[in-house]
Amino acid sequence: MVIILKRHRLEVCTDNYALGTEDVVTQLLREFPDIEVVPWRCVSYCHQCFRKPFVLFDGTDLIDAPDAPALLVILRQKLAKKTT
Repeated sequence: MVIILKRHRLEVCTDNYALGTEDVVTQLLREFPDIEVVPWRCVSYCHQCFRKPFVLFDGTDLIDAPDAPALLVILRQKLAKKTT
């Protein structure tokens, strides 16, 4: 049996997809195939999903940005630091 360990976990609110988070996650999976993405209907940050793009990083860090391209930049930097 082979066990594949994911380095990092991104939890995303599916309601936040309308703000571009889905595209961000898709791009990150192409660049960092060892991350785990967990979509949730709600991640319990009330109303955050309607304000700006965000993810929960490794279950504890709320990472948000004013728009999807900015979120992608922030997450790329965070993932690059964590994988080196």
